[in-house]
Amino acid sequence: MELKQAIGIRRTIRFYNPYRPVEREKIQKMLEAARIASFWGNVQALRAIVMFRGESPPEKWDALVAPLGTSQLKHAPVVILWYWVEEAIYDRKTGHATQGDRLHELTEARVMGLDPVAEHQFLDTVLIPYFKQNYDGLMKTGLTDMDCGQGIAQATLIAYEEGLGTCCIGTGSLDGPREKKMRKIFKLPESAHLLVLMTVGYPLEQREAGGQRPKLPFGQLYFVNEHGEPFERDLKVVEELERDGMIQAPAPLPYRQKELEFLHRALEIVPNAITVAPSTKSDAPAAKPNPTHSGAGK
Repeated sequence: MELKQAIGIRRTIRFYNPYRPVEREKIQKMLEAARIASFWGNVQALRAIVMFRGESPPEKWDALVAPLGTSQLKHAPVVILWYWVEEAIYDRKTGHATQGDRLHELTEARVMGLDPVAEHQFLDTVLIPYFKQNYDGLMKTGLTDMDCGQGIAQATLIAYEEGLGTCCIGTGSLDGPREKKMRKIFKLPESAHLLVLMTVGYPLEQREAGGQRPKLPFGQLYFVNEHGEPFERDLKVVEELERDGMIQAPAPLPYRQKELEFLHRALEIVPNAITVAPSTKSDAPAAKPNPTHSGAGK
């Protein structure tokens, strides 16, 4: 599959074949793709814990499930917990700048610097001391999260190239009860920053999953020189990307409603529902969501 096709066919897959296991080598390919992704300072802070249904302890699976939005976890053959660790950048306990080691490795690999001796000296006397004074700020900028996202995105594209589907699910509110439970049961270090849960499996739904999702207009998102000055969209480029399979038919495709009905029956998923208290007053209480549901839209 070409890259543009992989990007085009990518969907958030919420319905998996629960009886078809995912080959370990395909998960390894996803992790290999994440491993070689670009990362600032070459620190590679991204980590992952993989769980295979039928092999991983049930209590670990139970720790992932939340009352809302996690029905995929009940059927997915594989779940990956993605997180990053501060020790890959700076070890607060020892004061060691781990990132400095990786910068020296880049110098040895002849990635940067004309004179290796001079470059090592520059790192030790200028750049690494600067980073040491600013690690707290650097780890709050979002740069690490963004680069983790690059790794997860590369893993996602490999999954689709291998015929799999994925869905990213939040880990709950920061330091909330669900996150605390996951930290304990997965024995995560104190410095771990939880990112996302990713379900992985063979789609039970068609790979088109009802069509490409609605997106905001191109000109509303991207600009030239300053915010508010739209990047002009060339329709010839759009036509080329349609031919290459990156831009595909939009949702909903004609068969989608029937497909959803089939999927809910097949997986015994209770549809989202609301219960409205009988009232004729305009200030009637807000409807409450059914705690058993098929997952929030995304």
